[in-house]
Amino acid sequence: PVLASYGEDARIGKVKITPGPPVGTKVPYTVKATVSYDGKSKPLSYASELTVVRGLTTGKALVDWAPTVVHPQLTEGATLRTGESSTPTIEAVDRNGKVLTKEEYPSLGPILDTLREKYGESAGGSPGVETWIEPADETQPDINLLTLAKGKPGRVQTTIDAGAQAAAERAVKKYAEASVVAVKPSTGAIRAVANNPATGFNAAMQGKQAPGSTLKIMTAAMLLEKGLVTANGAAECPKEARYYTRTIHNLDHFSLPDGSTFTQSFARSCNTAFVKLIDDVDDDSALAKEAREVFGIGLDWKTGVVTTDGSVPEEVQGEAAAQYIGQGTVQMNALNMASITATARTGTF
Repeated sequence: PVLASYGEDARIGKVKITPGPPVGTKVPYTVKATVSYDGKSKPLSYASELTVVRGLTTGKALVDWAPTVVHPQLTEGATLRTGESSTPTIEAVDRNGKVLTKEEYPSLGPILDTLREKYGESAGGSPGVETWIEPADETQPDINLLTLAKGKPGRVQTTIDAGAQAAAERAVKKYAEASVVAVKPSTGAIRAVANNPATGFNAAMQGKQAPGSTLKIMTAAMLLEKGLVTANGAAECPKEARYYTRTIHNLDHFSLPDGSTFTQSFARSCNTAFVKLIDDVDDDSALAKEAREVFGIGLDWKTGVVTTDGSVPEEVQGEAAAQYIGQGTVQMNALNMASITATARTGTF
């Protein structure tokens, strides 16, 4: 079906495939083709790769089939199509009216696709003629690959700041895998979202992973609110601390001198200083309540696009201790942590 849709549904022809030098079992290649529809034609080009395997019975070299062999953004069950777009295009602009494009800001690609899918009909635009990938999951937006004839885009205002977005795009490129979100603390407005890799999954807003010691911002807030610590009060930081069956230690088993303050323990990211205070809290679910009631974690955030809004499940004993230092069952992403930082700064979610 995928190969059939390439010519029949996507109207892609005059295909020229140029292989590159193989790297192990991987063979990269470039594709140059022409898309033709209703008297309109445009060139289409892209790069992809395939994996070569040996047949189990014949031993012959075979292509390890995957949809990405046809196009690098094609997923299982998705279809290539060309025609009048199902949703009018949009012109997304930043807070100052600057037009935002995926060419200039690659990380915004998935977000712009979602905004188009959600607001294209109501933004006042008209459809054009395009080639796109239609995902198998109907809740996911189409992915535009080529525009043969432009429609009239509808204008969609965003809270993004183009300058901040450009800086975020540069920052994540310094690492093989990275995500960042910038939030204005006073309003919660999202000023920048960037990922590396930039295409595909929007890890900055939809990712789920243990945040580690960054969550100590929330744990510290809870301890301060309960009056169990003060900024300049003593906070013991031994090499190890135990809560029920869970033993927690500091990085490289460091410790701080007797009389160290909570501020000093926080600054050094002392795991044991936090874990030793669980008995005083006397409620293993306290952090989960703090996350939900003070920081808004796990609520249904309204950002205009799909987000994962963090999770701090109620746990007991050793798992609760792990949560205090951002481990265990805690799940966050860059958007969640940016919001937590903003809440800590302003005092409100």
